[in-house]
This record gives sequence, C-alpha cells and structure tokens, in this order.
Amino acid sequence: MTKYIGRLALFLIISVCVAYSLDQIVSAGLRDCRHAEFGSWHDIYNSRVDSDLIILGSSRAMAHISPQILSGRLDISAFNLGFNGYHFPMQRVRYEEFLAFNRQPSVMVLAVGVTSLHDRVTVFQYEQFLPYFHREKLIDAIAHYDGFDPFDRWLSMYRYRGRSDLLTLGVRVALGGTAIESERQRGYLGRDTRWDGTFDVFAHENAIGYQSEIDPAVRESLDEFVGQQSMNGTQVIMVFTPEYQPGQKLCRNRKEVVRILNTIANSHGAAFLDYSSSPVCGDRELFYNSQHLNRVGAEWFSKMLADDIALILEVRSGAK
Repeated sequence: MTKYIGRLALFLIISVCVAYSLDQIVSAGLRDCRHAEFGSWHDIYNSRVDSDLIILGSSRAMAHISPQILSGRLDISAFNLGFNGYHFPMQRVRYEEFLAFNRQPSVMVLAVGVTSLHDRVTVFQYEQFLPYFHREKLIDAIAHYDGFDPFDRWLSMYRYRGRSDLLTLGVRVALGGTAIESERQRGYLGRDTRWDGTFDVFAHENAIGYQSEIDPAVRESLDEFVGQQSMNGTQVIMVFTPEYQPGQKLCRNRKEVVRILNTIANSHGAAFLDYSSSPVCGDRELFYNSQHLNRVGAEWFSKMLADDIALILEVRSGAK
C-alpha cells in the first residue's frame, strides 16, 4: 500500500511539473505573438507603446482613429490602445497596465460612445488573456465576467483545454518559429469592409428604440479617471466618434449619455469633441455598420480630428 501511494505521489508530482513547464512554454510563445489582441498586449508589456499621445477606447477607437495621421499632423508620437469589445472598466485596466511598462503620455484621446457608461456581462475573446495569468490586476478584472473559470487561475494548462490551436502556436513560437505579424498599425485597425447589413436587422428588431444603460459605478469610475489623468499632467480630450445617423436615433437616452460625458469632461478641464452632427455620420458609404467607420471613413475622420486636436493643443499651449 505504501509503495502504491509513493508511486501515485511520484506520478502526480511529475504530471504537475510537466503541466507547469508546458504552461510556461505555451504562454511564453503566445506572449510573443503579434496578431489580433495578442499584439496589443505584447506591445504594452514590452514597453513598445511609449508615445506622447495615447488613444483609449473600445473597438470604435481601434477602428476610427489612425495614430499615423495624428502623428503626421501633430508632430508627436501616437499609439492606439483601443480595446475590441470592452467598455470603460476594462479600458481603464488596460491603461493602468500600460502605465506600469510605459511612460505617461502628455495627451490622451479618450474615445467615448453610448456604451461608455456601463460594462459588458460576458468575457470577450478570452484567449487574449490566457498567456497573462501572472498579471494579477488583469485577471482580477476579468474574473467577474461570465465565462471566466476560476480553475483556469490555479491549474496549470487547464485554461488551454480544447485549444489545440493555441497550444500549437505557443509551442511553435516559443521554439523559434515565426510569429504571425500584426495586422494593426500602431494599434489601429482600419477595415476595408462594405456595409454589412447588421444594423438593418438591429433596427428592425428595435423599431421602438433602446435605452443605453447608465451604471453609477462606471460613471463614477470614468469621472475619477479623467480627473486623475488631468491631475497627473495628461491633457485629456474626450471624443464622441462618429455614429451612423439613423443608428443615433434608435438610442432613446442618447442625449443624456452625451450630456453626462460632456459634464465629466468640463468638470476636469478636459476638452469634449462631439462628432454626432459631422457630415461623416450621414454617409453610409463610410461605415460598415452603424457604430464603426470603414477605413475610408476612419481616415477621413482622423484628419478632421487631428486638425481639431491641433487647435486645442495650440490654445492650451498659448494659455500657459
């Protein structure tokens, strides 16, 4: 019996060691990947974002604002930290992780919209977090979302179950294989996509409109965040980026959301740029759905935004 227990213990110890070692290899390989969301985290944790101007927001920031265009007009370095699928709470976490490895920017373009005052319910694109379970702040932040499994945190390799694609990719890159290159340009992902029709379906299903949730906790966090950045010396410019006009009309409390965002900006001396009435918003050819500009629309908008930011920075600089 003792001999059996000893063998079992040895087997378990070896299994744990193998699982831990494989976990480290796979995770290290994935941390070196540059495609999709892996690339954004790679740049953050390898101090490659280091820029004078940071763009923060959701997929609307990621797809709407070209840092290259802003850099060319403003003559400063810029990077887009737009976080696909996530609202302000996780955007803040991403920014705080960024600050742990990169210098504080002098200017922040904070892209906002009708979803800025609440959080999502489920974890999105969970695979992007799998190589970073050693970053406690990041994992604490996603732990409350539906779809997060607590066992992923404590059992080596468990979180990679059913993901043979990630296992293969991680091992290949860790052993010197070529990583898939990022399709983004300094975090910006312009999309060469035509109108996809999803809004037409949404509009039909929500003919009487919808109410965008306003979560007091998220509102307070956003207010605190903008104030904190201003106190730290970062010039915050809140930007309500373009939405397709018929889509704007469906949100019944849209004016209230805009008013709250404007109030937050004003209370901390931040600029607030609202492009809801921009000619861009009326041209469906510039969008691929009601919330997202295609590449042509995004680059047109980015030039407009760059000119407006230049005026703001010029005025603020002259006032000092």
